[in-house]
Formats: sequence, C-alpha cells, structure tokens
Amino acid sequence: MTWASPRERASPGHVVFVRLAGRRPFFGRNTRITLASVAKTRISISLDAEQAERIRAHAERAGMDVSAYLVSAAVRQMTETDAMDARFASIDAVIAAAEREAHELPPPGEVGGDALTEQERRELEEAMALVYGPGEAPTGDTTRARRGRRGDTA
Repeated sequence: MTWASPRERASPGHVVFVRLAGRRPFFGRNTRITLASVAKTRISISLDAEQAERIRAHAERAGMDVSAYLVSAAVRQMTETDAMDARFASIDAVIAAAEREAHELPPPGEVGGDALTEQERRELEEAMALVYGPGEAPTGDTTRARRGRRGDTA
C-alpha cells in the first residue's frame, strides 16, 4: 500500500483512504490527513444482454454499482465453496485414498460364461441389451462382436 501526502492526488483507478491522526473526530487545524492509494485490477467478462440487465437491476436494488455487486457475489460464492471444501475434506481424502488403492490393484481376471449362474447370465444379458439395444449385445468374444458391428473386417 502506498501512502501519499494530503497534497498528492491518487491516480485514476485508485481508491483513496483517509486516516485521521489524533484524538479529535473533526478536521481541526492540527489534524493530519494521510492518503492511501490501493490499486484495483480490472477483469473483463462477457455475458448475454438479458443477464447483464438482470445484474444491473439487482445491483441497483441492492444500492450498489455493478462492479461492487459482482465482487460481493463472487466473494460470497468463494466463501461458500471454501466452507464446503473444508466440511468435506475428510470425505475427499477417503475417496482419494480409495482411488489410489484401486489403481494399484491388478486387473480383474476374465470371467467366462461358465462362472455365472443362469440368473446372473440373464441379468447380464438384460443389462447389455439396455446398453447396446435388443439383439445388438456382444456375445462371447466382445472384440470380434464390436469389430463386426462397426463394419470392420477381420
């Protein structure tokens, strides 16, 4: 933060803060005024005209300019997100650990049709029909079935 004397002006785009030194709450002969210049950063956003108009109306209703209104909304959203991140940090750590463990596991072995019960085989066929469509589900060697469906030649 840059402090300036009372005679210096803040350049455009800076906010000026006045700090009173001394105990009197009024501008007397011996009151010292210090000006502080805080730089602002400009961010450009693009939005639909309808959204822009709604934002202007809400900002006006809140008694704020559009920039202050958008900054307030963004700060509120960031605060909520930070609070949620903190609240779920332990759960996120458990999920991350489980995902790391899953990557370390060996790939599952192939299960042949003989390893399934009749009920499991029917359930599998029904599920595959939902995914691929009736009569389109691959059977046996899925590589060949997929190649044939795409029209590739073996």
